[in-house]
Amino acid sequence: MIIIGSRAAALADIPEMRITTKNNASPQSYQPDPGCGNNRGGGWGGGWGWGGGMGMGMGMGPYKLPYVAVTGFEIKDASNPQYNLTRNLKNDFIKVRGNSTSQTAKKPYRIQFGEKTSLFGREAAKSWVLLANFYDGTFALNAIAFELGRRLGLEFTPTYQFVNLYINNKYMGIYQLTEQIQSNKGRVAINEKDGGWLVEFDYHEPTSDNCLKRFVPGRYDLTANIKAPDLDDFKNPKDSTQLNFVKNDIMALINKMAAGGFPENGYHDLIDLESFAKYMLIQLFMDNFDFNSKAQSGALLGSNFMYKIDKTSKIKAGPLWDLDLSAGVTMSNFPKHYQTYKEPITPTHAFYKRLWQDPAFKAEYKKTWDKYKSDFQDMIEFIDNISAALSDSIQAKGANITMDAGALTLRQFTNEISKLKTWWTNRLKWVDQNSKLKDIDTTRNIIKVQITPAAPLLREAVNASEFSARRRELPSRDRIRQTRPLTPFHYLDPVRLTAEYCAQNRALLTVSKGSAPVQRWFWYKNYPNIHTRHQSYRFSFLFQS
Repeated sequence: MIIIGSRAAALADIPEMRITTKNNASPQSYQPDPGCGNNRGGGWGGGWGWGGGMGMGMGMGPYKLPYVAVTGFEIKDASNPQYNLTRNLKNDFIKVRGNSTSQTAKKPYRIQFGEKTSLFGREAAKSWVLLANFYDGTFALNAIAFELGRRLGLEFTPTYQFVNLYINNKYMGIYQLTEQIQSNKGRVAINEKDGGWLVEFDYHEPTSDNCLKRFVPGRYDLTANIKAPDLDDFKNPKDSTQLNFVKNDIMALINKMAAGGFPENGYHDLIDLESFAKYMLIQLFMDNFDFNSKAQSGALLGSNFMYKIDKTSKIKAGPLWDLDLSAGVTMSNFPKHYQTYKEPITPTHAFYKRLWQDPAFKAEYKKTWDKYKSDFQDMIEFIDNISAALSDSIQAKGANITMDAGALTLRQFTNEISKLKTWWTNRLKWVDQNSKLKDIDTTRNIIKVQITPAAPLLREAVNASEFSARRRELPSRDRIRQTRPLTPFHYLDPVRLTAEYCAQNRALLTVSKGSAPVQRWFWYKNYPNIHTRHQSYRFSFLFQS
């Protein structure tokens, strides 16, 4: 990623990227597409300028954005000449990408090289993205999100590199180079051959050639587009049943979340709470317009990704994507930023609201905020660094956001930076004082348990009704005396616990809740696949209060 110094950067500090197309063709046309015949969302069209009004088109169908051949590609980085690059090959292409921004005055692009190519020292790949940040007068919001994702340890978070872009010798403005969200080494590194997958939840209807990879789970207002694996990698690319394992994984999680006994019904086996807590915290703190479903009045999501590394792993949230409509954008005054800093820090979409009903998730969410709050505070300095790095280019080049109202001036840019810093400062105070976050007890629903050496391995899942039935099978002297708060049976997460094999069908647990340890006998089904003896283990488990 770009390392932005604290001093005002010279124009040469921002690399130049120059692209020449065959016959100087402009990669800006699009072709209507019939889509999948079930448009649950729509597209935003039109333009909006700094000094002008706003135009939008709702309910627009999908469209294809054709590639244009590239005959010349060059990077000039005066500060880091090792990243200089010149290509004059015949198998490189560029096209307009995106949904709403593909129809604006400043368009984002996707570059497709003929072979894997490293840019600015990043992992070599064929596909690269140039984000226009059309709606963001600071150019900073996507970079802030990616920087927070990196600091919080979210896997596969994209990087960011600002460049001055020229196409056919015409200056297009400051763009943000980043990775395409796709399954690949250096991108989303899943094992597609062993049950790994990548899915995007988005309200925009896909083009007709992607219909076989789209499905609607039927719960929580979700529309899923399978990004990986690709049907073209299978023997029969027209047989969508080859992707059923992806649908089955997603439906298994959704059905567990919707079922009775939640959250102690085994859904913890399927989902990585830590990644979802980090992902949601960044999205909600930044008040991403698409994530909190403002565009769809609380219904469908936009640009939300989830993935699974392989068939034995849990479902994780990410990567982060498309946060240029963050920071106080409201439906009534779209797409202007900084309209409010008091939007909820808790989710409003049905899927994420269900997670909020899990005390273990809320505890993880609060612990994530407590641990990484300083990183959110550090973003004020990060914004200043971006401003310092980009100001000279904005002043010298003058045509940075080419909207219908004209170029973004340095004065306007500085004013937008100031507004963002004010919004961020107010947001920090409001979130930190918000009772829904502040009042979460990170210890109330998570307690520590120590298993004595004579303990069997716990079952993968036992719900309350099953426990009651099994309890009746035991002789009365071995039955658990159910005493609050240890009622009913408590689900234990097997991934986070290694217990010991024992011929007996009971275990003495020492429960530490506060400063008052309590011993209780618990009964488990014997599971003799692990034969570790004579050790004690500590683990966390959830109880129903």
